[in-house]
Amino acid sequence: SQPRPTASVSARTEAEQLYGTATRLYFQRTPAADAEAERLLRHAVQLDPSHAPSWARLALVMRTPIWHAEREGPAAAAARREEAIGYARRALALDRKLGEAHVAMGQLFWQFEAKI
Repeated sequence: SQPRPTASVSARTEAEQLYGTATRLYFQRTPAADAEAERLLRHAVQLDPSHAPSWARLALVMRTPIWHAEREGPAAAAARREEAIGYARRALALDRKLGEAHVAMGQLFWQFEAKI
């Protein structure tokens, strides 16, 4: 197994700050807050691809817009669903004990049942 690349201390710190801000936005439960949380989390995982909590929260943040994407058609919803599932799996691959990653997979499984 190859060692995972690690982010610099400053990149990891910034990723953790972005994760914290995105988590607060996530709990506002508004489309605008979800969109901003998604943007922040995408930036966090660019800064530190090994930050499992950001991948897990990104999967959770993407759950709600999947419902909106269903109005755009099944292909848009399916693409977003697969993206969210991939993020949850990435989080679990990075940290098997991360509860937030298990919650993300559980919620995605519950929402889409046999489609996972």
